[in-house]
Amino acid sequence: MTHSLYKDEAFIKYHRNSNFVSFLEQNLRRYCEYTSEGKGIVWNIGRLKNNCRFTLKAVDSIANIQGKNWKELYKPVIHQEHIFPIAECRNQLYSLIGKNPTIEDVEEIIEKSELVIISQEERRILDSSKFKSTGEPEERLNLIEAKIHPDYENKRLK
Repeated sequence: MTHSLYKDEAFIKYHRNSNFVSFLEQNLRRYCEYTSEGKGIVWNIGRLKNNCRFTLKAVDSIANIQGKNWKELYKPVIHQEHIFPIAECRNQLYSLIGKNPTIEDVEEIIEKSELVIISQEERRILDSSKFKSTGEPEERLNLIEAKIHPDYENKRLK
């Protein structure tokens, strides 16, 4: 769908209009929040564990939690981070306008989108940095000195 926008004259002309920005950002945000079966992973600790990378600090933060209530048990200690910021993804996609991008060009950018589960401590560091809404995924993980837990290294939505 995103690739087809590059052929849409209205999108090309008005892509910075708030309605177009909102439309694109909502689609980019949801891209990494649903399984291939259409099941949402946000706020579902079981699905997050099956489909997301977790940092060592995030795993340590939830090690002794019993139960599944996201708001009461998990939200105070871990955070679901779009490790490739939506605004950065949008800006990189905008940079392709007028260049007749291939599907592969668009996919290369979109596939960097993923939720990574980080600790609230790591979130505070990230949010207070210049990389709050910019930067590449690994650059942002390096900034907060995050290491991915070995049990979650290969957990990603497909």
